[in-house]
Amino acid sequence: MQYYHERYPDKLSAIQLYIADPDSDLPQGLYAFLESYCCDPVCECREVKIEIVKQSAMDLDYFETSDKPVATLQYEWGCGIFDGNPSFTEGAYQSELANVARQVFINYVEAAPDYDEELGIRWMLMKLKPDADAKTNYGKKDKPVVKNIPKLGRNDLCFCGSGKKYKKCCLTK
Repeated sequence: MQYYHERYPDKLSAIQLYIADPDSDLPQGLYAFLESYCCDPVCECREVKIEIVKQSAMDLDYFETSDKPVATLQYEWGCGIFDGNPSFTEGAYQSELANVARQVFINYVEAAPDYDEELGIRWMLMKLKPDADAKTNYGKKDKPVVKNIPKLGRNDLCFCGSGKKYKKCCLTK
């Protein structure tokens, strides 16, 4: 298994970020989903290891962890969410917040319908030999980082601070 961001350091935008809000069971702050893939070109596994790490545990220049992750998950992309997917990685450290972090990841996957497709593209890139990477077009346009911010309802106060309801303010812009 190898981190995607280690093999492709110029594609740090592929690291998915999550912002825990005050209503979350996770402590407030920024979290990253660090993806690791099997690099064996003949292996057909569709699993990706996801380490959920908190900003305080990250070296922001390199997205490497200095502390243990909140949770380490195995996720089989392309199969959807079900009882055993994602699962906790056997033998990996899991914090006391691992169940909460797993649910955050599930919510993220369900809210970002393109995430599985992105994982599939990165999976294909990781299966290539490193010298063959430059000869492909895969992943040339990584999608921007999607931040999981609670959805604003039409009748909620607008985020711009105008004091108006969202539907009467920025929703129409």
